[in-house]
Amino acid sequence: MTFEASKKSYLSFLLFWTGQIISLLGSAIVTFSIIWWVTIEYESEFYLGLASFLSMGFFVLIAPFAGVWVDRWNKKWLIAVVDFLQAVITIALILIFRYTTIPLWSVFIILAVRGILQAFHTPAVRSLIPQMVPEENLNQMNSVNFVFNGVVNLVGPLIGALLVERIPTTHPIFWIDVGTFLFAIIPLLIISLPKPKEMDVKSQSYRTELKEVFSFIKSTKGLLSLLLLATALNFLITPVNTQAPYYIKFDHSGDAFQLAYVFAFYYGGILLGGLAMLFLRKIKKKMVIVLTFILVGFVGYTIMAIAPWGYFWVLWIGALILGLAMPIVNVITQTMFHTIVPKEMQGRFQAVAFSLSVAAMPISMIVSGIIAEVTSIRYVLFGCIIIGLIVTALLWLLTDVRYVGKSVNDFNNGDTNLIAENNLVE
Repeated sequence: MTFEASKKSYLSFLLFWTGQIISLLGSAIVTFSIIWWVTIEYESEFYLGLASFLSMGFFVLIAPFAGVWVDRWNKKWLIAVVDFLQAVITIALILIFRYTTIPLWSVFIILAVRGILQAFHTPAVRSLIPQMVPEENLNQMNSVNFVFNGVVNLVGPLIGALLVERIPTTHPIFWIDVGTFLFAIIPLLIISLPKPKEMDVKSQSYRTELKEVFSFIKSTKGLLSLLLLATALNFLITPVNTQAPYYIKFDHSGDAFQLAYVFAFYYGGILLGGLAMLFLRKIKKKMVIVLTFILVGFVGYTIMAIAPWGYFWVLWIGALILGLAMPIVNVITQTMFHTIVPKEMQGRFQAVAFSLSVAAMPISMIVSGIIAEVTSIRYVLFGCIIIGLIVTALLWLLTDVRYVGKSVNDFNNGDTNLIAENNLVE
């Protein structure tokens, strides 16, 4: 039986999504606590980069292959098992902090395992959106998702900063992540989710299904160029995120609260951008808007890079502008993906597309950490801004990236010709 998106499935998805958002809040608090602990204990840009590299690196390596299994397996039980294992991993982290001398390698291993689990979890959740949300509600759902992610990531660091300043040891904070796991698992167990088509699972090989995704990306005009642009931008924006704790603590003499405020303004910008997208009913010249707000993001990036020592309000403005651009760029591109990619390919595509777009981030984390150790973080940020502007201009002028969303590939019929544009928002 084919699972058709309807009002009922939309309501079920909202219940499931609400539980995931609450769980995400717990993860945001714990992630902030771990990052601040590494910053204080080791005072090293390299270790900060390495921690992020291990988590993101395993995600990038495994996600394309995990995406095929996401389309084959029962998503309900896949997400439930992954959420459960992440809770178990957090408990292991609590025991390490409570009963050992906290060797850094053990923290790195746990971060790597969490990255592997996320390689299955992220495409599974993303693939449910076009399967359970009616097409006329896709832009609104993607906007709501960015709004509440912004709220979570705004509140999470603030709560994390408050807790690390008030609690003498770090590990009790980790129990928050375990507790919020219950909010994710209970809605998941009581709703119905789309099941894979059994005929597709049996008739096609793993290699064939993965090959289909790359063929689709290659034959859909502008799609590969867009993913290459995303890869380049993620590589260049990563340092400002990865090195933010060190930048605030040692380049601006800030504390945990100042770092949390920078995060708060960044995610406050995401909240504002997501709200703006929520009320837009029809979007024309989608890639022009994407390009415009990529440039707006670089304005915010530049303000953060040039902020004088101790002028935290300048950092807040830069973070707000950078955050504002993020949901506008991402909501438009994600809605295009949900519209033009066949529903039965969403899990594989989301995994491959996400992996391709973030493939350079682990390398950036390591390279930026090494360069920052030798020179300074400011030089790294300035270099990334200049290169980013050049790469964006070249891809826009010399490739077909600006045509994404103007045409859709009739992939299911085996026809590689381009057909008429689909409206993303009715």
